[in-house]
Amino acid sequence: MKIRIILSVCMLVLVLAGLGSYSNPVAAAGNTYYVATNGSDSNPGTLAKPWLTPQHAANTMVAGDTCFIEAGTYGASGNGQRIVTEHNGAAGAPITFENYNGGTVTIFSSGLYCNLEIQNNYNDFIGLNCVGDAKCFAGADMEQNIISNILIQNCSFSNFEVGGIYMDETASRSNITVTGCTFNGTNTTSNMEVVSFRDVNGFTISNNLVENPAYANRCGICTAGCSNGSIYNNTVYNTSSYGIYVGPSPQNAGSNVNVYDNLVYNCQNAGLAWADEVGYGDTSTAINFYNNIVYGNYRGFELDQNNGNFTVNFSLINNTFYNNGGSAGQDILVAASNSELSNCIIRNNIINDTSDNECGIGYGDYANGGITVDHNLYYNSGGAWSPSNVFGTNYVAGNPLLTNPTTNFSLQSGSPAIGAGSSANAPATDYIGVIRTSPPCIGAYEYTSSALSVSQSSLTNGVVGTAYSQTLSATGGTPPYTWTLTSGILPAGLSLSSSGVIAGTPTTAGGPISISFQVTGTNNLTATKSLTMTVTYSPWDVNEDGTVNVLDLILITQDFGETGTPGWMREDINQDGVVNIQDLILVGQHLQ
Repeated sequence: MKIRIILSVCMLVLVLAGLGSYSNPVAAAGNTYYVATNGSDSNPGTLAKPWLTPQHAANTMVAGDTCFIEAGTYGASGNGQRIVTEHNGAAGAPITFENYNGGTVTIFSSGLYCNLEIQNNYNDFIGLNCVGDAKCFAGADMEQNIISNILIQNCSFSNFEVGGIYMDETASRSNITVTGCTFNGTNTTSNMEVVSFRDVNGFTISNNLVENPAYANRCGICTAGCSNGSIYNNTVYNTSSYGIYVGPSPQNAGSNVNVYDNLVYNCQNAGLAWADEVGYGDTSTAINFYNNIVYGNYRGFELDQNNGNFTVNFSLINNTFYNNGGSAGQDILVAASNSELSNCIIRNNIINDTSDNECGIGYGDYANGGITVDHNLYYNSGGAWSPSNVFGTNYVAGNPLLTNPTTNFSLQSGSPAIGAGSSANAPATDYIGVIRTSPPCIGAYEYTSSALSVSQSSLTNGVVGTAYSQTLSATGGTPPYTWTLTSGILPAGLSLSSSGVIAGTPTTAGGPISISFQVTGTNNLTATKSLTMTVTYSPWDVNEDGTVNVLDLILITQDFGETGTPGWMREDINQDGVVNIQDLILVGQHLQ
């Protein structure tokens, strides 16, 4: 019976096709456009007839529009492509450039100034692989532009002359986010930063991988003159200078910056730094470094003031420093006088070294104040500490019993760091999100006999219009567990229950979407984990409206007899290279 209905529908579709043509409407503001390597910029920008270049999309789109870029490489040697923004998005309606269905999209900007030239507000860039050559200045450039509300997410950057993200000191910016990105070998010739933020009010740099082997650069992540922002959950290594550097700029002192939960290692200068190399005469406030793991660097941490700069309400709390400073002479260096520092704290840090006569904390003006040093743990397996080492008060001396330095810096049972810290100003959670006890442990990790963790490494992907269900699970701690979202938003149509069940029916395609989940045991231990999810359309939903219906049959009939590479268009349902009756039958079998 169902086959007869399908054949009757097919006959009706053929009649309708003979009477007139049916076409997808041209996308308007708030709609979706497509770009593909086999497209044309004279096309309407639909999935069936995509544009060729991302720049054509940038020239066309307005607030609320999204351009899905299909997998492939855009640009070639000597004939590069880039995206130069041309229009502003709006709050809740950004202009979005995103890889289609999680495919690998490479924007190759050979011979051009940059890959992404961002000069407008509310523009988002998601899932793009940005590649340059020796003549390409930067990956994403926000130079000399007063811009706000920019998102760069799940992108990768490599082979640029200056760096991956570049801003200069002549403009002000606000609400800039770079998250989930990879930066690999971005500085080919220039002595600049891999990720450079300048004079930004409101920023997030999170969950990025930053490495730059064999190239000269100033540091991995640098913020200068930035305020009201966070640098967290990044891995930075193998830079030829600083790992993460925070400081003032000629225009702004910088304030309210939190640097936490980062892993920084094998950098040829300090792993972490709050410094003013030039001396702008500023007063910076509320700069906080906590829950970081820093090892194998030229120096662990550096606070460097010059020419009358002042730092107020600075803190270096609950970090783990391992095997830093062998050639520098200090794990932690304070290069400032007491008159330049006010209400500054170095507390609850593990300082574990392996070199004889090393200085765990070097601060020549300690006797005159400026910094409170207390409740730190010192251990030097290579010999004695330098006579100039600053121990401070309430310190602990002894092997911290790290589980496996360089791979696992958690505390083993019996560690003298357990419960030996001060609760004053200590962060509420540790490096992996476990709630700290009172008094807390010293170092980045809070000790638990059975640490809580999220079991999943990824989420099952969803399909628009198809019921979805996945149950999150955890190990350790004390069940039953309670689940919540800490950042990100589940795809439209899905919700999370307190018992950890993600359920519903997705209504919108997109992704990969990064979502952070928090699990809490009855013993109040907490762990968080960021997982990704992608929602796609059903292969039978040809027009991608979320429903398999007669309109999909009509679209197939319009392209009846067309041939090409298998899977070349959505109408080729069975991907055999030809649009025919078999495709109609497959869609008919899934009519809703």
